[in-house]
Amino acid sequence: MPGQNAIAGRYEGIDQVMAYFARRRDLAQNSLRLLPGELLVGEGEMVASLIDGTAVLDGQEQQWSTVGLYRLNHARIEACWLLPLDAVAFDRIWSCPQSEDARDEVTDA
Repeated sequence: MPGQNAIAGRYEGIDQVMAYFARRRDLAQNSLRLLPGELLVGEGEMVASLIDGTAVLDGQEQQWSTVGLYRLNHARIEACWLLPLDAVAFDRIWSCPQSEDARDEVTDA
């Protein structure tokens, strides 16, 4: 996950990825909603999905859009890169004051 925010970092393996999902859910106090859009496919092992997100963070409803780029291996996701369409806004949205010490267990993206 690129950026300079509370959820940015490199997550490897099931444990880190699941911790990322839990952290994001907790920061949004269970208000996180992801709305899948267009699915972009080709001949290779890569798939892209346009996704809009909403959440209430620090009492404010926020909205953003990302592209999820997925590498598939035998119909399973092997790797994923989430790319915000507006990186500055995404960093602002996910730079929650209550989460400034949140990145202890991840490495920089």
